[in-house]
Amino acid sequence: MRSPVRLTFTVALVAAGAVASLASMGGAADRPGAKLVYARKAGAAACPDETGFRALVAARLGYDPFRDDGERTVVVTFVREGGALRAKLELRDAAGKPAGARALSGAECAELAGSTALAVAIAIDPLGGAGGKPSASPPDASESSSVASVAPSVSVTAPPEPSPAIAPVASSAPLPATFATAALGGFVAFGEGPQMTGGLTAAVGLRTSKLSFSIEGRVDAETSRPGPAGGEVSASILAGSFVPCLHHELLLGCAIVSYGALRGAGAGVSEARSDRSPWGAVGARLGIEATIVGPLALRAYADALAVLTRTTLRVQGADAWTTPPLTFLGAVALVGHFR
Repeated sequence: MRSPVRLTFTVALVAAGAVASLASMGGAADRPGAKLVYARKAGAAACPDETGFRALVAARLGYDPFRDDGERTVVVTFVREGGALRAKLELRDAAGKPAGARALSGAECAELAGSTALAVAIAIDPLGGAGGKPSASPPDASESSSVASVAPSVSVTAPPEPSPAIAPVASSAPLPATFATAALGGFVAFGEGPQMTGGLTAAVGLRTSKLSFSIEGRVDAETSRPGPAGGEVSASILAGSFVPCLHHELLLGCAIVSYGALRGAGAGVSEARSDRSPWGAVGARLGIEATIVGPLALRAYADALAVLTRTTLRVQGADAWTTPPLTFLGAVALVGHFR
């Protein structure tokens, strides 16, 4: 006949096992989850695809948290911007409204993907994500018995709540990172002198990932053509421009406001002289900008300008050349990004 104490101890062990099983089943059902929207954009093709990224997050949590019926949505985008590899994270609530955002950067995709997976894991399941990878094997039966026998004397201390992996969105979105730019290049222009001409351009400005504002200076080489009554006329332009631009991946589109001076001169005539007149123009620019290495990028673009101040050059009283109403310019420049 079993003693009452031994019977009571056996019943207690069975009850404890049942409670533990129910808790485990409930925990699996209640694990936090979210929808995943994943993208790799220009320059980030070496980063993991969606399947690989899901596996990285699952390794952190010990389970795959992504499911189509998740109330929250996690948006992950890998992209290369201005020579830097970036991961952009956004957390959206059940209504689709932004609930948090964060941007990470790294030198290589593998390192950046690991950091991003950790941030997403903590955002979805703060306790599971902060705890790292789950243990590879369950404890031995002897360890389980030991834990069960001393369970009444163990005091449980809750771990400190980790800081959120994705910062909450403030009432007004923070301004994107701003950095300085400088450019030096050459151009070919049509309609800005008596003949096709070329020149040099230099610029300094400020830029974010989507916007830039630059001050540009340009100097044209002098070109000439024969006058209708002998001799010849020549012209060149020295001007500055304000150029605001919109950027989308490699593409850029800009507005241009230019002002400067046109220098005209006559030669080969009895009363040769030179003079300057105001020169102004407005127009648009389309181009591309691609990273070469590190902070250096190559920019190629085309400008179309409407001339606001038209000038006529005369030789011996006869019109020799008049500024056309439209001019066109093609250029290539080396650009430096200073972060």
